[in-house]
Amino acid sequence: MSVERIIHRVYDDISGALRTTSGGSSVLIREIEYDANNNPIYLGLAEPGTATNDAGWLIYKFFYDANGNCTSVRVAEGESELNKVWDDRASYAYL
Repeated sequence: MSVERIIHRVYDDISGALRTTSGGSSVLIREIEYDANNNPIYLGLAEPGTATNDAGWLIYKFFYDANGNCTSVRVAEGESELNKVWDDRASYAYL
């Protein structure tokens, strides 16, 4: 799944998942890790039923400046595919 397809999905407050803007049934579950200041560090997206130790995640990392402002968001290994392991998020290079 490409980044473009995910960008065209919207967050559904009721289900806690992402859904297509066209009303389709495809959803993505999410995992978020926060730092001590409650800023998100990692965001992971996967198909429902994907375990955190299974390859099948698209993982983003948020970078912040000294003032706590988000300066960039990068993807694990520079790949916009659902092929990473959420539990291994800290070991990836973010490009």
